[in-house]
Amino acid sequence: MIPVIAVLGPTAVGKSEMAVRLAETMNGEIINADSMQVYKYLRIGTAAPPPAMFKRCPHHLFHVLELEQRPDAAWYAGQAADVIRQVYERGHIPIVTGGTFFWVKTLFEGIARIPDAPRLAPETFDDPYTELQRVDPVLADKLHPSDTQRIMRGLDVYYATKRPMSEFHAQGNQMFGDFRPIRIWLDMERAMLYRRINLRLDEMIKEGLVEEVKNFLDKGMAPDIPPFLSGGYKYVVKYCQGLIPLDEMKEKTAQEHRNYARRQLIWLRRELQQGKLMQVPAQDSALLNLAKDFIRD
Repeated sequence: MIPVIAVLGPTAVGKSEMAVRLAETMNGEIINADSMQVYKYLRIGTAAPPPAMFKRCPHHLFHVLELEQRPDAAWYAGQAADVIRQVYERGHIPIVTGGTFFWVKTLFEGIARIPDAPRLAPETFDDPYTELQRVDPVLADKLHPSDTQRIMRGLDVYYATKRPMSEFHAQGNQMFGDFRPIRIWLDMERAMLYRRINLRLDEMIKEGLVEEVKNFLDKGMAPDIPPFLSGGYKYVVKYCQGLIPLDEMKEKTAQEHRNYARRQLIWLRRELQQGKLMQVPAQDSALLNLAKDFIRD
């Protein structure tokens, strides 16, 4: 089994820097697990590592997709599994880091064998969640009514196959590799985390977040490409279109980042309760000691 270290945590906790320090100490290589940082060209709004950080150790699966592409968990797990095997064959330690926890879960635990299905527009239904309750109550019971992405995925599958997605889930998972992972949650007091989120947004704007978006809109890029629909970009797009003022853009974008952190923390706490995570303070010594003990085992 291939040992893999996964450095996880909410947005702005400092995962990238901590993972790189770990890689420098343990002869490791970084594998991205952030669904926005896989896109080319967009660095500021995705909070991707700066160029200087990439020089400190090898990084993989950053900036590999065009902006119109729509990666999913199965695509990611297949790509990441191949990279992990290559890193291990070089005699290095694979270190997965990012905030898209469902991708990490899929990488290590597999995913249901669900056929491809054409995407339906949410506007197809008066209330997508109510429709999912009708056609697949088992899946609907597991989802929050605001989880539009997974609700629509369930409806896509049902209307393409005439079978509830929950039936495919019950058939067992497709696995992507024989891994022995340790998932480490970098924890931080919430008030401090929110301060870091607000300060990071200020830095993004100073660094050119607005110009990053405006550059692509001016070139004719559609405002509804996948990354521009994310919380980090959607209000910046509206500001660049002249639909909202600067102060509103800042306030709503910061709130989107905080809401995202809250959702991530809910996921992390659930995984911790299930015994799938190790929780440590967001500092070098705690992470390094835990990782070294894991590799020695």
